[in-house]
Amino acid sequence: MSDHLVEEEMRVYHEIGIDIPYRWHAILQIFYEYDKILTISDLAELQGKTHPDVVYTINQMNKEGLVIEKSDKSDKRKRIVGPSEKAKSLITTLRPSWQAAQDATNQWVKESAPDLWLNFESLNHALETRSFFSRIKKERKRSDLKNVQLVRYNEVQDAQLVLQNSWSQFKNKYFDVVELDKYIHDMQFLITKNEAETYFALWMNQIVGSISILRRSFKYCEIILLWIEEPHRRRYIATKLLEKGISLGREMGASNLFVQSHPKLVAANALFQNLSFITTEKYPASTVEYQSMTMLLGFELN
Repeated sequence: MSDHLVEEEMRVYHEIGIDIPYRWHAILQIFYEYDKILTISDLAELQGKTHPDVVYTINQMNKEGLVIEKSDKSDKRKRIVGPSEKAKSLITTLRPSWQAAQDATNQWVKESAPDLWLNFESLNHALETRSFFSRIKKERKRSDLKNVQLVRYNEVQDAQLVLQNSWSQFKNKYFDVVELDKYIHDMQFLITKNEAETYFALWMNQIVGSISILRRSFKYCEIILLWIEEPHRRRYIATKLLEKGISLGREMGASNLFVQSHPKLVAANALFQNLSFITTEKYPASTVEYQSMTMLLGFELN
């Protein structure tokens, strides 16, 4: 509808012999309404456009002699622009058409949708309260999480090989944690003894990640591995796995869940902190401290 309205409005200007790009009209109207010279940043903010977008428009108008430029005495880098005499003459010619377009819009809305502006105000207020960006991200997260299926270690064919592969990818990308090798290698045995649990994440029936939890005592459980295949990151798969890890800790009867990490694991640390893990220095007495991991993050399960 917006494209249609612009096309119809441009026909009016063509009838009076004015053939300039539509975006120029917005600049000319701002010059008329504010009646003063403005910076590029002012023009960008008033239109809700990017600085480069406005620079491009001003440069094009300048070529046609519609803009005058002055320098800012305090900052030579700033471009201050205003209408040239040619632009002022053009504004005088365009003003009746601008007003006619405004009057026609008001009459059309009054006839067809008298509450339209009120609805627009309501929509705009809602976006100021919670941005469209955050709304899209929420729906993307909801959609992505629906596509993720979690399955237990014993339900996956060649589960040990799959887990070993995830561990190898971690070590190749980051660093080795020699203390963890035995736990990863003995996962089947640890699960049988009810001392550990592993879940795999399936995306479109393909295993793309895993989480492994180890019981340290009746009170503590530890996340020893959380891994997502690189092509499948940023799809909230790790979020779902970590939420499952928290649930597993509770099912194991623990009151605290912790993870040993490293500052280099930026995305993982951000995820832990987003789910309310906090930095601590108190290692559980039953913990094996990994020399290559210098951070400890904890989460109370109660």
